[in-house]
Amino acid sequence: MYGYGSSAAGGIAVLFVILLYLAILVAYIIIMVKLANHMRDIAYSKGYDDRWHPWAWSFWLGILGFIYVLALPDLVARKNQETMIALLGGNKAPAAGQPQNTAPQAPAKRVCPTCGKELPANAGFCSECGTKVPM
Repeated sequence: MYGYGSSAAGGIAVLFVILLYLAILVAYIIIMVKLANHMRDIAYSKGYDDRWHPWAWSFWLGILGFIYVLALPDLVARKNQETMIALLGGNKAPAAGQPQNTAPQAPAKRVCPTCGKELPANAGFCSECGTKVPM
């Protein structure tokens, strides 16, 4: 008798609420697409060529996806830093596409200046003759 949708005004109110929810949903989707596109561009500027991955994380996870994309390491800065370190170290900068030599260098052997006995890396004195050796 006096139900929620029993009158024309009640039906219009329900229709208005449904349309309002749809308008909010469409606005939310538009905003998320724009923000996800921005996050995709940020990831691309950091050196990530895969454009779908950061977009999907940002769109589907919202703020958590934004944090994920912003926390990605900057590959361009890392490459520039490695080049600067190589140049400052006296080494040539690695050419594009050339594999880098990442094998660890063997430390130079330490020997006692007095008796010539081989010393451990952290030795302050020679175990053979007792001479103090510089670190």
